[in-house]
Amino acid sequence: MDVLLQIKNLCKMYGTSVIFNNASFNINEKQKIGVVGKNGAGKSTLFKIITGKEEKDSGLVNIPSYTKIGYLEQYDPFSQDEIVIEFLQRYTKQEKWKCEKQAGQFNIKKDKLEKEIRELSGGYQMRIKLIAMLLFEPNLLLLDEPTNYLDLNTLILLEKFLKNCRASFLIISHDREFLKNTCNITLEVDRGETTLYKGDIEEYLEYKNKKIDTETKQNTKIERKQKHLQKFVDRFGAKATLAKSAKSKEKQINKLEKDIVKIKSDFKKVKINIPNIEEKKGVILKTFDLKIGYKDKEVANNINLEFNSGKKIAILGENGEGKSTFLKTISNRLENLSGKYKWKNNINIDYYSEDILKELNEKETIETYLKSFSGAINKGEIYKMASNFLFEEDDLGKPVSILSGGERARLCLAGLLLTKNEVLLLDEPTNHLDFETEDLLSSALKKCNKTIFFISHDRYFIRELATNILEIKNKKIVHHKRNYEDYLYFLKLNSKEVKNINEDNYKENKIKKVNNNQKTREYTKERSKIENENKKLQEEKDKILMEFAKNISKEETVKLSKKLNELEKELQKNEENWLKIEEKIEKLKNNNIDN
Repeated sequence: MDVLLQIKNLCKMYGTSVIFNNASFNINEKQKIGVVGKNGAGKSTLFKIITGKEEKDSGLVNIPSYTKIGYLEQYDPFSQDEIVIEFLQRYTKQEKWKCEKQAGQFNIKKDKLEKEIRELSGGYQMRIKLIAMLLFEPNLLLLDEPTNYLDLNTLILLEKFLKNCRASFLIISHDREFLKNTCNITLEVDRGETTLYKGDIEEYLEYKNKKIDTETKQNTKIERKQKHLQKFVDRFGAKATLAKSAKSKEKQINKLEKDIVKIKSDFKKVKINIPNIEEKKGVILKTFDLKIGYKDKEVANNINLEFNSGKKIAILGENGEGKSTFLKTISNRLENLSGKYKWKNNINIDYYSEDILKELNEKETIETYLKSFSGAINKGEIYKMASNFLFEEDDLGKPVSILSGGERARLCLAGLLLTKNEVLLLDEPTNHLDFETEDLLSSALKKCNKTIFFISHDRYFIRELATNILEIKNKKIVHHKRNYEDYLYFLKLNSKEVKNINEDNYKENKIKKVNNNQKTREYTKERSKIENENKKLQEEKDKILMEFAKNISKEETVKLSKKLNELEKELQKNEENWLKIEEKIEKLKNNNIDN
């Protein structure tokens, strides 16, 4: 298999910040790689170094002559007033028919090819960038946040393309579901180092978690041994008769210090606990002929909806359709155009969006900000919530003025989750969160009994949390009283484009489920057979043990001992096989759930 890209001992610094420190890895043909890491870790910098847009400090970046790189950047290579087909021809220098053929793969046909780019949605503009990149016929794709602002149809279309793509690719994305669906290898950029793992994002996070567990246990064991040796040194170090032995123990303590593993992870073992509120059953919000928007623009009208308390409602729709407008309206931050909405009596509401970051008091410290929320009863509760959002005890005295955008976002979320308010309105709450913190947040929100309306582009978060879907499209708002999986199925049945995109995957998953069920039945039979065999072997073993209790000859004792040894070996072998089969059955069941 040919090597398409070789990185060896790559070093890069910005001032005193180390971005890469002797990072090394190879990219081969037919590899589908998800690139993950915290904000500022160096993911986009890596792409810029590979494409020559940024200089490395030292190391090797070897790109063989047969490697053709396609780079999908976050910026737009077109101007908004360009005609689509004219841009594709200008940018790629390809003939018109070839541009049209490539565009057809992304369902951009003649009518859209003749439009100005400004007339198309963000999802279609991303399709144009992808088409332009693919017209260069690359065999190594570098995709930097390709899912940003994509509508669901375009997202599914891109996933299908990448699944069938013959080129190798590296994808930077915060969309966990997207990485899981498209990549089978994970590259993590963290603290100057790179780790290439042969498994998808879920498998990598599981491996990382297990590694941390192992290292933590190893450190605990070493520290316990050091403590035991130190007791000996403290007790006998001054005694002449045992001084030599105490010195030896000191050397052992120092030697053990070198064996302690520095655990490089911010992964939190704790869970985020959101205080439960007094349960208020029934309808919590009702709208009456509500019309929302701005003085010069109507966003949606004839909104007549009602929502029960305790539901977790995901607000979905393309950019510009009015998701944030709806949230701002029901939070009383934006005046409605006409009609009305009514919350249940005595309901308290918390609202989160990146706009509220501007409202923070710059002089306030992290601790005083968190204390200002009614749910924060004691310091322990504050420290615990702060820790969940990566603020250590030493950070609590820091003023808001020195916090980064990501830190401010995490601070506001931590504050909201300390309150006793009945309703949370969240606009893109997972921005700036790593995968582990996102996991903790979705789990906590799911378990709490608050009513939650939320906007998110993160399908993993939506899938984990949503009980209901609110779809905003063409100035109408439809309330789907179904979870995200059922909503996707509904889309597939009612949308031609999604139906075409998903039909093959649906059939494939159905076949997988049938095959998995067949295998499960086979393994279950095999497991029952082993259980029956073990029962017979155990009965035979019990008989032999009863014979030993009798007065038998030496010759008979040797014979029975030999037989007993054989039975125990056979029982052990069967038990090992039983465990392996049980694991296979469990894995097949999980695969059916995923499909």
